Amino acid sequence: MSEFQQDGTLGIEDKQDHPQRVKDLTGTESKFYYSAEELDKMRRATEELFKTKASKEDIVSAANGFILFANETAANTFFTNNPPAEDVLFKYTDAAASKADYYRRASDNTTQVLKERSLTEEDISQTGPIENGANVTTEGQLYDEKIAAQLYADQKLSEAPDAVKQDLDIQSTDKFPLCIYDKTTGWIYQAFDEEGKMLVGEGESNGVKFQIYLTDQWKIIIVYGQSFTRGASDTSISKAVLDRLYTFAGGVVTNEYADDVFGYGSRVAHIEGINPNFDTETPCYGVASSALKRIQDSGQELGELDFITFAPGQSGISIDALDKGTSHYTNLIEGIQKAYDLAQAAGKSISVLPVIWIHGQSDADFTVTDYVLKLKTLRDDLNVDLKTIIKDHPDLDWIIQQTDIPRKHNAGPVLAAYELAAEENNGFHLADVEYHLPHNPEDPIHMVSESYLKLGAKMGYVMARVAFEKYNWKGIYPYDVSIQGRIIRFKLNRPDSRFKFLFDEVTVNNPGAYGFRLTSDGSTSLTSIASIDIVNDDTIVVVSGVDLAPLAATALELRYALRVGSTGDNPGPTTGSRGNLRDNQGDVVKFKDPNLGEYPLHNWCPSFKISLNQYL
Repeated sequence: MSEFQQDGTLGIEDKQDHPQRVKDLTGTESKFYYSAEELDKMRRATEELFKTKASKEDIVSAANGFILFANETAANTFFTNNPPAEDVLFKYTDAAASKADYYRRASDNTTQVLKERSLTEEDISQTGPIENGANVTTEGQLYDEKIAAQLYADQKLSEAPDAVKQDLDIQSTDKFPLCIYDKTTGWIYQAFDEEGKMLVGEGESNGVKFQIYLTDQWKIIIVYGQSFTRGASDTSISKAVLDRLYTFAGGVVTNEYADDVFGYGSRVAHIEGINPNFDTETPCYGVASSALKRIQDSGQELGELDFITFAPGQSGISIDALDKGTSHYTNLIEGIQKAYDLAQAAGKSISVLPVIWIHGQSDADFTVTDYVLKLKTLRDDLNVDLKTIIKDHPDLDWIIQQTDIPRKHNAGPVLAAYELAAEENNGFHLADVEYHLPHNPEDPIHMVSESYLKLGAKMGYVMARVAFEKYNWKGIYPYDVSIQGRIIRFKLNRPDSRFKFLFDEVTVNNPGAYGFRLTSDGSTSLTSIASIDIVNDDTIVVVSGVDLAPLAATALELRYALRVGSTGDNPGPTTGSRGNLRDNQGDVVKFKDPNLGEYPLHNWCPSFKISLNQYL
């Protein structure tokens, strides 16, 4: 909204210097301060400039599709020789103007009109209908929000760099009359409704996908899985109330509600431990607060963006007990429905952010293939059921974590995480691992409160990168493997190419060889490692203690953070399957929290294994 009044002034009366100020400045040279008279003069000059009408050149450049004529006779002559489909006269008039300028436009039976910012309401007059009207005659400048949106779109396209501009276009769909979209990918970057209001949303229209977010939209965060999602074995610590962070009245752990009517009945400020009968520190607070911080740091406008976070999972259960048709899946769907109902009651639009998935310890006997299939089926079912609540909602991405299973270090759920990270465009994004996070000494399979908060913070950061920045986050995984004699060389994918890999022996105790193992029979037989180095920031060079060629007949594997011949070791940075390999992202990207201070959000390498025989 302009600070100027309709007469072009600020409505501020002239001021006088206070006698005390004059006394205090006695003897001070005037070049060191502005007097009230000088400030008044500058204000009046500003008002005078603002009241000056736009030049013909300004109007011509703004009036896209209009033609400037010297006078009405010239306009009549032109349109006599070039009859328009619809004859509409636009006359720019102002009592203070030295002359009037005339505009006409050949219309294609749609409203195509413009109002200059410098015109006041008194400047505008109108006769007859303007929407799809025939032979409308109008004096003054008319304003229609749809063409304002068109001009805005034209401006945005003109401002785009040439490399981007060539891939952008304007089109109409059945949902949005006006869109700026990428012709190559089909993704819409700006859209307007039928009244010209700028929109963002999610869905598909006329075969065109759109995924652009409303500044006043509520967002649902689902943290789903087993005991880690519930903060098992330690009490809550996140009690700082942050604007925009909400959960249900009964707390984040929805299957612990004694009364669903009360539990889902309203949204309240999100702190951990709302339910006195289930006082734990779940990862939920870390997810939401870290995502919010990332959005703020990236400079995006927040508007009325709010998060509603909940955790509908359960401890100690297989993925089979979280599938569609189970009570926990029903609890998940109910949470989405209740959040949607609250948004509707508040007059807000709402959508679901990528699912936070933390699971795996109860499925040690699953193969990688079986676990991946189960997880993808769960995702597909949720995508279908979500659309019954929020029409045309896009399919959800999933932010996943690699668990550690003490009794079976190379179990399917463990290895599935990094294999999903390596697949192209599958919608799964590996955010963090477990071994670098301290565990609870009284319940070693679970973590301490600070670790749940740290895990949530890292997953929330990745969620924000994926959802709000459209960043194709891919976790760390090995590729481009080669073997020459005793030397094994491979590259590691960098989630963010700005950062390089290193070995950290402070956060994680070195289990030997930084967590790498060479096995010659796939189980317990170890082959010595002479050295391990990182070269060119992303390449790992492992030198074996023996020539590898004679071992080609065996099942030769290189493993990282996977203990060999040892079961039952408690997970964590000092015991169990672990490694020292991470990048230095956390030197730049930090999560600030009252309980953690500045926690560096490094990317730790997940557990993996490489079958080497094919490279010999």
